Amino acid sequence: MPSMSYARYCAEIVAQTDLLRSRIEGADLATPVPTCPDWNLGQLLWHLGGAHRWAETIVRTRAAEPVSDELVNDVSGATGKDLAAVDAWLAEGAGQLADTLRAAGPEAQVWTVAPGGTPEFWARRMVHETVVHRADADFAIAAASPAPRTT
Repeated sequence: MPSMSYARYCAEIVAQTDLLRSRIEGADLATPVPTCPDWNLGQLLWHLGGAHRWAETIVRTRAAEPVSDELVNDVSGATGKDLAAVDAWLAEGAGQLADTLRAAGPEAQVWTVAPGGTPEFWARRMVHETVVHRADADFAIAAASPAPRTT
C-alpha cells in the first residue's frame, strides 16, 4: 500500500487534530485515560500539543541533534486549564507544525530518532501520534459516558 504524500501528511496533522477537538467538546479534562495510565484527558491533550510543538521546533531550527523533549513529557501545563484553553493549544500547535513542515519541504536534513532524518519523517510520525491519541481520547470519553439504557 503506498504511503500518503507529504502534502497529505501535513494536512492530516491538522485534520486529525480538528477531529480530536470536535470529539472533546464538553468533555471533563479530569477524565482518566484508560490507555494512558496515570494521565487524565487534559494531560493527554497537553502532551499531544507539546509533541506537535517539539517536532515543529526540530524542523524549524533544522536541529542536527536531539532537542529537549520537555514539551512532550511535562504534562503539568494542563493543570488548571479549561477546555477552551487546551482546545486552542491543540489547534495552534497542529497549525504551526503543518505550516513549518510545508515551508521546510520533505527533504531538508533534520534530527530524527533514526539516521537520515527529514521533515517527511516528522510529518508521518506526527500524523500517527495524533491518530493514536485521538483514539486514546475516544476511549476516555466512552469510558466516562454512562451506559445506554436497554429498557
